[in-house]
Amino acid sequence: MAGFKTWDADKREKSNELLRRGKYRHILMPHQREFYDLVNSGEGNHFGLYTSRKYGKSLTILVMAMEFAQNNPGTIQRIILPSKVQAKEIFFNLFNELKDIIPPELMPSALKMESCFVYPSGSRIVLGGALPENQESSRGPIAHRIFRDEVASFNAGTYEYFLYSILLPQGTTVPDFKLIDTTTPPKSPEHPWIKNEYGKLLSKGALKKFTIYDNALLTPAMIENIVETYGGISNQNFRREHLCELVSSGDLLLAPEFDKAIHVGEPPPLEDSFGNPIICQPVIGADLGLADNSYEIFGYYHYVLDKYIVLDEWFGTYKTFDVIVDAYNAGVKANFPSSDFLEPDCVCDVWELARHELRNSHGWNMRAPTKGKVDETINFLRDVLVNKKLLISPKCVNLIHELEVSIWADNRREIDRGGTVKHSDGLVALCYALKAVNWGRRPSDSVGLKFKSIRGVKRR
Repeated sequence: MAGFKTWDADKREKSNELLRRGKYRHILMPHQREFYDLVNSGEGNHFGLYTSRKYGKSLTILVMAMEFAQNNPGTIQRIILPSKVQAKEIFFNLFNELKDIIPPELMPSALKMESCFVYPSGSRIVLGGALPENQESSRGPIAHRIFRDEVASFNAGTYEYFLYSILLPQGTTVPDFKLIDTTTPPKSPEHPWIKNEYGKLLSKGALKKFTIYDNALLTPAMIENIVETYGGISNQNFRREHLCELVSSGDLLLAPEFDKAIHVGEPPPLEDSFGNPIICQPVIGADLGLADNSYEIFGYYHYVLDKYIVLDEWFGTYKTFDVIVDAYNAGVKANFPSSDFLEPDCVCDVWELARHELRNSHGWNMRAPTKGKVDETINFLRDVLVNKKLLISPKCVNLIHELEVSIWADNRREIDRGGTVKHSDGLVALCYALKAVNWGRRPSDSVGLKFKSIRGVKRR
């Protein structure tokens, strides 16, 4: 579309012929066509576009919606933005731009009061917003396509309600229904779309990701100027906004000192400086939400290196006591062979009634962690990171992700929940383990041994 004004009469006529035949792809830029092709030829009913600024994603989805409406009479499509006011402002302006490209007889009527575009064939493109006060107006009996633009900026607190109670039911009886998400990077990777949808779409090959260097609308000189404005490509805001990395705003990060190059690596050998084998003390941290998330961190204190080594992790949502205990037993058995390790010391945060049940019915003799204020607990973790006393196995991908992106709530006294029940449980379990380590002591000198639990949990 950017080069439309340079088209000669012949090229314009060829474009008009394609448009009359219901083919709109040619008016998109090459990088925009990649997403168009994914949606229109890919398998499945859920697709995503995760892109840097100035991609032209809103124009892309409007072009896709108009092509579908022209070719499929009587259909209903919805385009949702974070707010309804924003949706009307952006898409009515884009609609006016398309008047220079699309023949008048193919253009729908733009009804601003009704927030929609209506075709003579009965097809409708309806605009809506994701703010709580806008959501109910997006209800309807049926929708053939739903586009969620800037979805990673949707209201986090009502995200799941809006999706599962209002939007998705409209596609239940539509065989070819598609949910199409587009977004630029959010302020926090804790947003529900990032936590719930991004990874799924990526793993299925249903997501396209474009950085500033993939944008055909930007010249090398323009990119260079943007990089200079941010002070270089290592700037955290540039990495988020233009390289599409999942990073949080630096001033909100719980653990800004975390560095994968320093704190992630393969576990070291269990030996001293002379190569002699050593026996180490496992310290397991657990945060059992039970009604939401439960997390277990399997690590040990390597007293020769003066480091806490994380070997493994386990997490689950809405799990029973039996599942949680089985996960603990499996983690102990897999990571701490008795020939190399002492009996594990487990510190676990859980409701007192649940702790009583786990002790008496399951024989799990964990102890309560030293908690204190949240900021004090996080500062302990940050001190460990600064002093390079933590090493995490690369297979602990969820813990690593939490250390990279977990942020403070606005009051700076609590951890941000991101609008979901997933709120850095692994990072918290790690903190409990770190505070339980007897730093600077050999296991044989450690007063912590009096808290030894049995190796694994024996069912009673």
